[in-house]
Amino acid sequence: MIILGISDSHEAHACIYKSGKIMSAAAEERFSRIKTDSGYPKKAIDKVIKNSGIKKKDIDIVVFAGNKAGLFHTIMKPVALFSVEDWIYQNEKYWKPKLIDKKKLRSIDDFKLFEKGIKNIKDNYYYEFVKKAKTSKGDLYDILNDIRIKTASNHLGIPKDKIKFIRHEECHQYYGYYTQVNFKDNVLIFTIEGGGDDSSATVSIAKNGLIKEVYKTNSSMLGRLYRYVTLLLGMKPCQHEYKVMGLAPYGTKYHGQKSLEHFRKYDKVEKHKLVNQRFLN
Repeated sequence: MIILGISDSHEAHACIYKSGKIMSAAAEERFSRIKTDSGYPKKAIDKVIKNSGIKKKDIDIVVFAGNKAGLFHTIMKPVALFSVEDWIYQNEKYWKPKLIDKKKLRSIDDFKLFEKGIKNIKDNYYYEFVKKAKTSKGDLYDILNDIRIKTASNHLGIPKDKIKFIRHEECHQYYGYYTQVNFKDNVLIFTIEGGGDDSSATVSIAKNGLIKEVYKTNSSMLGRLYRYVTLLLGMKPCQHEYKVMGLAPYGTKYHGQKSLEHFRKYDKVEKHKLVNQRFLN
């Protein structure tokens, strides 16, 4: 079986998996020359197909990473195209009013802030999504998923029923467990991140080669705090976190202890749960 894997979120990429082996993998940024490029990775897909020595018609199934693509991240490419000032502007005009001031804002309101300001958007999804989102009362994720399927089907010349989605969190779980040489039972699998399809942290148990998720929450702040600490330091979220890692060894116990005490006000571990102390799970 030949599987084409596609990630169209931040750092978009593609890979070909054939008979239990990864034949080729590539990131779209290598060909678009836009660092951490996102959206449909057409150039990367063409490259991995060529490198694998197959034809588009040979592909048995196409799998997108993420059943709910990050609407704004996938279409507007903020990780690739935002300046630090853009990130701050978005927080001031959208996230603060929505989360702190409790204003009833929708996802489409986020797009309206930047629809005329972001340059270099040439993604296959952008124009069709923005047009349909403004006129449709349907679920925005469903609209985008229809566009994702249509884009891949037209590009590859394969039936739409061969195109599937896998939940974002499960992609992490599968990769962490199934890439191990020896499968073991009673393996604990944790995912903690800025956000997935429906959670920011999960706990799973692997037995007999199968993974069962036993806990999830969307209120864990660890990944999100890391993102915005990066922004507070004047760097780009989802891109410059490695610089924060590089700064960490220069900290002292004095400063580190103060930070630890502060961040412990947010998340703590209770049995198998990662509990946020400021928001209800």
